[in-house]
Amino acid sequence: DILHFTVCEDGKLSCKSSAIDLPPEQDIVLRAAKLLQQYTDLGADIQVEKNIPMGGHSIICGVLLETIK
Repeated sequence: DILHFTVCEDGKLSCKSSAIDLPPEQDIVLRAAKLLQQYTDLGADIQVEKNIPMGGHSIICGVLLETIK
């Protein structure tokens, strides 16, 4: 999978996937971004290009954490 980030200085978070639109409470990438947002006032527009079958989101979350660092 490929993640694309655009910083949003207004603090808003959004996440879109090329595979499926998930409700926010089920979108693990968005949930991880919300947890990380506790440490910054910035938001992000996150685009997920799906290449790995569903269920690979735990790997994406690891990449998200490393990107934020």
